[in-house]
Amino acid sequence: MKKIAGIIGIGILALVAIIAWNTVTFNGQQPPAASLKPMAAFDEPAALTHFSKALQIPTISYEPPLTIDSTVFEHFVTYLEQTYPETFSQLQWQRVNRFSLLFQWKGSDPQLAPIVLMAHYDVVPVDSSSLTQWEFDPFSGKITDEYILGRGALDDKVNVIAILEAVEALLRSHFRPQRTVYIAIGHDEEIGGNHGARQIARQLIQKHSRFHFVIDEGGAVVQGAVRGIDPPVALIGIAEKGYVTLELRTTGTGGHSSMPPAHTAIGRLAAGITRLENHPFPARFTPPTRGFLTAVAPYMPVSARVFIANLSLLGPVLKKALLKSPTTAAMLRTTTAVTVIRGGVKDNVIPTGARALVNFRILPGETSDDVQKYVEQTVADTAIRVEKLNGAIEPSPVSRTDTPIFTTLRRLIRAVYPEAITAPYLVMGATDSRYYAGATDRVYRFSPVFLQKADLSRIHGINERVRTDSFTQAIRFYYHLVQVLQ
Repeated sequence: MKKIAGIIGIGILALVAIIAWNTVTFNGQQPPAASLKPMAAFDEPAALTHFSKALQIPTISYEPPLTIDSTVFEHFVTYLEQTYPETFSQLQWQRVNRFSLLFQWKGSDPQLAPIVLMAHYDVVPVDSSSLTQWEFDPFSGKITDEYILGRGALDDKVNVIAILEAVEALLRSHFRPQRTVYIAIGHDEEIGGNHGARQIARQLIQKHSRFHFVIDEGGAVVQGAVRGIDPPVALIGIAEKGYVTLELRTTGTGGHSSMPPAHTAIGRLAAGITRLENHPFPARFTPPTRGFLTAVAPYMPVSARVFIANLSLLGPVLKKALLKSPTTAAMLRTTTAVTVIRGGVKDNVIPTGARALVNFRILPGETSDDVQKYVEQTVADTAIRVEKLNGAIEPSPVSRTDTPIFTTLRRLIRAVYPEAITAPYLVMGATDSRYYAGATDRVYRFSPVFLQKADLSRIHGINERVRTDSFTQAIRFYYHLVQVLQ
């Protein structure tokens, strides 16, 4: 008996030693900052003015059946043409479905796969009930000592203007890329990008079999993004979740509420929804989440680092902890959100039917069909019909991080934001870059702007803003991106 206890004790000590060694030697392998040549001189106050004026044009995308204001969108395109004369005169460009723009900057070597820089200039509406909470008019483009404010400042006119400012500066310095560079500026991303980015991608994919890399909005440099880490974290999206909404519908026998059946249509539907909420999708560590944890772990307290450094041993414990927060739980599973429920017309009338809409954000590795099958099995009631609504978006493929391109991208970010930790991560929403799936395994989703964690709620929210010095850094980022990622 003592011998068995001794063996167990030795085993425990060995396990503890392995865990301790893994924790001590764990290295997130942050690459060094890239060495960059000074940026050619440009007029920073003029660039801020250009950005401000762009924010003053209310290029709002409304959900159908409402349509865009074509006069406003035409005004924006004209404004860009007048503001960036070198770009519009030296690069080949075209309109796509009237209001999206595609520029081609021909490289010196046509045999090389091209680069695609993406952004969009449409914005979401401003809720009229929130106007009193805005510090300034949402479309004022107000510039203060520290910020520039307005709808679209973060999503996504900052990238549109930063890209064009950078290209304009490069053209004035007579730079010519080795690879062809495409600049794709969409006009309807906020309602799906079907008429803008999707058509641009279709056109480019027909012309080119492969792309060197694609970069679009997604992550940012966020201070306070990870609990326990003081430096800002530059989040580079290497994949994005899918999206599907299912309709759950059931029928029942109507009648007077004085003689109800054991379960009305509403009650039956409610029971099915309860089963669905009580049995969420299985949680798992996907490559983007593993990559994120690996990158940030060395900067976390030892109490957290020990679990990440020993994920194969302590993964279940870490998973349980992460599932306690909706924010981190969304990194680990396909999420379930009951968003709409309807049934009944009067308090004393038993309804003949009830319906609910449930929205799911799909983890990479799963599909919308998988979601529908899981829901049908979990609801476990043949009287509840489960149907997929139009507009489903499958999760994107996971982009590679083991390439010189990704390493160089990280080094460039660290050159522009020296204090930042760079990390891959999973984008929770959808971006226009999904239309390039299959044309490259190097789609990266990153906006080169600095945010505090509290600023994340300003995206699509109240008092949307970006730091003026961060806008300048975004220009610098794109200026060097075109040169170093050749």
